[in-house]
Amino acid sequence: MMKPRDFLSAIGSTVTVADAAVMLQVSPDMATKILSRWTIQGWLERVGHGLYAPKPISSLDNPTVGEFAIAANIIGDKGYVCGWSAMSHHGLTEQIFNDISLNSFKWTRYKEVRLKNFTCCIFKIREKEAIGLEALWYHDKKVYVSDIHKTVLDVLAHPACGGGFMHIADCFRNYLTSEDCNIEQVLSYAKTSNAKGIFYKRFGYLLKLNNADKSHIDYCHSHITSGYYSLDPQIKSGKFCSRWQLIIPEYIKL
Repeated sequence: MMKPRDFLSAIGSTVTVADAAVMLQVSPDMATKILSRWTIQGWLERVGHGLYAPKPISSLDNPTVGEFAIAANIIGDKGYVCGWSAMSHHGLTEQIFNDISLNSFKWTRYKEVRLKNFTCCIFKIREKEAIGLEALWYHDKKVYVSDIHKTVLDVLAHPACGGGFMHIADCFRNYLTSEDCNIEQVLSYAKTSNAKGIFYKRFGYLLKLNNADKSHIDYCHSHITSGYYSLDPQIKSGKFCSRWQLIIPEYIKL
């Protein structure tokens, strides 16, 4: 029988019961019992249904990437880390979130998956929106995270993954003043993913509010669609901005 220390060195970031059964050359039921025993002994940590990770996860230099790797097991290659988690990863926010935000085209609706230490909040996207990704490695596990420009696109196209619109607005200002800011790249991603008119309304409005380049503002305005939408989709009332056909919540002081 393989010793737990040898098992840990072989599994990398995470292991499922099925994979453990193959490695240990035992039945899935026996593998479950062995993993449970090693968990009690402190070698492993159960992080999800039938999913285990070496303990402690926080022993590496970047525990957040370790958590991303665990979350990635849920969506596989059908999505990526996005929204508030990506904004934190790229240094656009100092706000601490206990949950991980994921975009995926694996499911047809929003889904939450509770693991031991956090919840994965999984938002539905179209497959063509899975662009602009960076690959991170945690042991043998590859994790995809939206790059900083795609993150801006995501939170304005789908604000639910951004942790609240006031938070999104703060992160947007941080993006505009960062060395990585590249509005052309954001617009390129928007074109490739066929972003909807509401993205251009929110993006253009925030660019105008922050005195950004007029050519970018005019480009966004040329791509808006008819009909009024809320700047913050959680708030349906407020002041009307006719130029951008947006409803601006009165409590939002941008």
